[in-house]
Amino acid sequence: MTEKSLAQVLKDAITAKLYDVHVCLPARVETYDHSLQKADVKPLLKKRYKSTGETELPVVTSVPVQWPAAASKTAYLHLPLKTGDIGMLIFCERSIDAWLSGTGQVVVPADPRHHNLSDGIFIPGLQPFGAPLENTRADNAIFQNGQMRVELDPDGKISISGATEEFLSIVDSMLDHLIGARVLGGMGGTPFLQTTIDNFTNDRARLATIKRV
Repeated sequence: MTEKSLAQVLKDAITAKLYDVHVCLPARVETYDHSLQKADVKPLLKKRYKSTGETELPVVTSVPVQWPAAASKTAYLHLPLKTGDIGMLIFCERSIDAWLSGTGQVVVPADPRHHNLSDGIFIPGLQPFGAPLENTRADNAIFQNGQMRVELDPDGKISISGATEEFLSIVDSMLDHLIGARVLGGMGGTPFLQTTIDNFTNDRARLATIKRV
């Protein structure tokens, strides 16, 4: 057997150590606690060992889930995260146990570990190319929750739709009916006062400036 040089020994030692440095991995939600915004997640890439071959990484428990939030948490986006949802699991460079048990203040890491599996943060939304998000548009922002869909055009138009109906189309139809409606009176059916019709017509024109066609 050829004896390894010192340089090769050092290189192998560094390589072996780097195998235990975790940076980020795609992962799947196993359970989610929405009250604390934490999840148990399963890494979706295997690890390979020279002696034992490939093996799956264990489920990482009590992982904080990152949601967009600002303005001292008065503005935020929280989605109905479910078992089976996929995202990215990223790993902090130091232990975050002490920080997670607090309220966001500066803390001293409670453990000397680095880039450890137990210090992950889960960011939902990562999708493989074989199963991308459906019904998207290149230039529009879309919020979809089950059958409810809100779509924003870059020119300021909006669409709010359920399973079968579009909300602003219903409002537009109502205004159209009101403009043509007739009121029962002593002389029979008469239209609204012209000022009322003009107001309805103006409202319909304003609606058209934001209604996505």
